[in-house]
Amino acid sequence: MINALKNQANSAISKSVAQVSPQKGAQTALTNGMAVAKAPLDGEQQLQKQATNLIGQTFFGTLLKQMRDSPFKSDLFSGGRGGQAFSEMYDQHIALHMAQRSGAKMVRPIVKKFKAQATEAYERNKNFQKEHSNVPHDSRA
Repeated sequence: MINALKNQANSAISKSVAQVSPQKGAQTALTNGMAVAKAPLDGEQQLQKQATNLIGQTFFGTLLKQMRDSPFKSDLFSGGRGGQAFSEMYDQHIALHMAQRSGAKMVRPIVKKFKAQATEAYERNKNFQKEHSNVPHDSRA
């Protein structure tokens, strides 16, 4: 039930933002309730954003989940039924902010590794195409 509500809220937000977006690939930000268009991200910025999301979900998200499931948690900080219902969303939000603030040292090596792998794959593909472009094709096939 909670996941269905989250999905409905996310789809409603993305639909409303998509209606306001002036161009495809542009980001929008809400400022005082008004959608403001940002310039589209280039490849490097998109890679950094995705790496930040990866770190937030895998490292900080897991850390926060383990903290919530800890046997040493106190009832003083329990949010009751609302805390149970929205703790996952809150943890995702906190994990993303933690990754944005302190994950820069972790993002740079990941971006560097992804770029190196992409360059290597591009070169392999280019060499493969060059090798196979000179092979005569059989027209009977």
